[in-house]
This record gives sequence, C-alpha cells and structure tokens, in this order.
Amino acid sequence: AYTRLGLREDVEPRVILRDRRHRLLGGGPGVTILEAAGVRRLGPAEGLTDPDIQALYEDGDRLWIGTADSGLFVMRNDTAVALAPLNPRLRRDIHGIVADRRGTLWLTSSTGLLRVNKSDLERAANGAASYVRVREFNRMDGLPSNDINSDYQSALLSDSAGGIWLPTAAGPVYFDPGAIADDSIPPQVHIEQLVVDGRAASLDGVVRVPQHPTLIDVTFAATNAQIPERVRAAYRVIGLDSTWIDVGRR
Repeated sequence: AYTRLGLREDVEPRVILRDRRHRLLGGGPGVTILEAAGVRRLGPAEGLTDPDIQALYEDGDRLWIGTADSGLFVMRNDTAVALAPLNPRLRRDIHGIVADRRGTLWLTSSTGLLRVNKSDLERAANGAASYVRVREFNRMDGLPSNDINSDYQSALLSDSAGGIWLPTAAGPVYFDPGAIADDSIPPQVHIEQLVVDGRAASLDGVVRVPQHPTLIDVTFAATNAQIPERVRAAYRVIGLDSTWIDVGRR
C-alpha cells in the first residue's frame, strides 16, 4: 500500500489523523497529506522546521503540531508557525494535544501536562503578542506521575461529557477541565533594589531610569506563601526589551 500511494517504505509515521476534509495526515518526518490529488509533504519550506512529528490535532482550520525537539507549531493554509519562542514550556517535546470546550489547549510532554489558552496562541501566531502564559500540572497538582508516556504515541482523549483522559506511566488519568481552579492569590512581586551605573536609584512610585544607561542591575522577589516552589518569574524592561525574558525560579 505504501508504494501504491506514493509513500516511501522507510518512512514510519508516529501519528495518523483523518481531518475534516477526509484527508489522511501522517506525522513524521514532516507532515504527509494523502488526498484525492495525490501525496503532498509539508516540511521546512512551509515553516515546519522539526521533522520529528509526535502529535497532530485539528481544530477548525488550524492544525496543531507537537514535535520532539522544537515544541509546538500551528499550521494554517499549509503554513506553519513555531510557538515555542512564546514560552520556554512550549519548547519541550510535545506528544499529546487536545482542546476542551473552554477554549483551552492541553498538551502532554515527558515532564507533565500543560495548559494554554488557544486565543493567546492565535494572537501570538498573528504577531499580536510575544509571550503567552502556560500552566504546568505535575505531581504537586495530583497527577500520579510526571511521565506522560513519552516513549510512544500518547494521544489525549476528550469524551462526550467534556472530560479529558490521558495516559501516564502510573496508569490512566481522568479530569474535568472546568473543575480546575487557578490559585486565588497571585505571586507578589517586589523590587528590592535598582542600581544604575553603580548608583542606587529611588524605588518610590514608578521605577524609571535615565536615558542611555550602561548597566542596569535590578534585584526583585516573587513570593507565594501557598506553593513557593511553583513561582516562576519573567521580566521585560519597557523601552529596552521587546519580549519577556524568563528567569525561572531565580
């Protein structure tokens, strides 16, 4: 069947999807599309720079693509946009994708379960944003394992009631996306010190620095009394940085 369809026998897709246009899509290497007109392959020329495709999920006119080394992509009109630069968590190996009824995209990787708003991703893919928030769930949130079976295809399943099933190394997990509540108290950010070219600057009101400084040194803290180890920080200096810079837990 491979040769009859124009496929190569040495190409082994890791994931296969039939889309709403009744085409057959295979992932790895790149995306192969089987349709009435023949076989088409989408790869670097279309913006899909990572050939190791691990997950495909169709949502309307968008195809969400999870890769092993370059994280998450979205493809529209056969043009792929890399979403990994928007958040370090989206750079990980993505091998499961599903959307819920609340406009949220759920992703699995070998380090846990990720949640991100689809509208945020779409705005960023259109160039309207340079950073998106991604929430990660792991054992501290009740998962029995952080390993979502990365060694083989681990497709997520959304059932008729809107619940989501996912396989983990410790067995299957079911959850209701609507029942998950975010922390009610956001981390408190406090700027402790600002040094501009060796001199301490005032921290009263809005923090401003003189034009054309040589060296800016900012010391800040972000604290959360509920789960301190879950706090991650990112900063952007207005007028200097065009994107948010993730500093992790520092």
